[in-house]
Amino acid sequence: MRSYFPLIVELHLADRYYFPFGPLDSTGYAPPPIALERHLIAEALPKLDTLHAVNTPLDHVLVAPALGALSALGSVVTLTLAGVEFRNVGQAQTLLCALPNLRRLSLKAVRFWSWYPHDGSPTVAAASGPTLTRLAVVPERRTVRALVEWLAAGPSGASLATLIVPHECEEPPHAVLERFGSSVQHLSFPLAALNADDGAPVLERYTGLHTLTVSVEPSTKCNSHNGWAALTQLFAQGVPRPAQLRKVTISIRLSSAPRCRLKHVIYWRALGELDEVLGDRERYGALGVVEVRVQWREKLRWTPRKGERATLETDVRKRMCALVAARKLVVHVGVVQEVRDL
Repeated sequence: MRSYFPLIVELHLADRYYFPFGPLDSTGYAPPPIALERHLIAEALPKLDTLHAVNTPLDHVLVAPALGALSALGSVVTLTLAGVEFRNVGQAQTLLCALPNLRRLSLKAVRFWSWYPHDGSPTVAAASGPTLTRLAVVPERRTVRALVEWLAAGPSGASLATLIVPHECEEPPHAVLERFGSSVQHLSFPLAALNADDGAPVLERYTGLHTLTVSVEPSTKCNSHNGWAALTQLFAQGVPRPAQLRKVTISIRLSSAPRCRLKHVIYWRALGELDEVLGDRERYGALGVVEVRVQWREKLRWTPRKGERATLETDVRKRMCALVAARKLVVHVGVVQEVRDL
């Protein structure tokens, strides 16, 4: 088996026994943690590029032998933490600092024993933090937001080029967006939590954007806005340097099967207004692609009625005729291709 170790480029750490408030086996006792220092050997894993820690306790990683093994993994540039648990923010900081060449970080459902970011526990100086180029984060807790603040106060504040707040984030993205700015070239965030007047102050520091992806909730007959009201306002006044923007993506993700016809997931008035704004060649001179996506996951076990997909694509092109005439519009309706958002 070890003969294959030099070929490993991606490694998943997962604990099938793990539960949010303590790992238990079938007898009610916690199984012994894996001694990672025996396996994460830099000489044995020379090509290891990516680490994923999913639904696993990390206390056993934050001890001297394991931290020493991690610090020797200079090839690792990508780390995903999903469903993991730390005692406090300082522990999370220690782990991130242990990987010397960490550049890409994803945080989702990260839990802390302490609900308070500043609970008196030791922390790591921001200047010692990683130099990230990509960050994807769901800011669902104060402690996670404190970790983002720490990252932004360190080298990542100047090095971050891609920032993603996933579409399923239920918290307002401000807590993340307000920490970064001019270094970010590629930005993605949900509009559902924004009011129509929030766009300008949220993005005023993002003067280096080349691509912008905004997620909006599917429209409904009961509430036709769900973030759509902020869409036109955002692109009319909220993008600080629109002339340098090269690609815009409008993402409508179906989290459940729609109760009505597929065409009703779009608020058509807002889409028509957006066509007028983005079709302004003087304001958006460098814009080469505007993509509209209506997508759902395969596990939804739902398919639109016969002909609905093609009809929706046609209707989008009719409503966004200025972008069609400029050959900038791309429409995709179908099953989402990404394996995960983070």
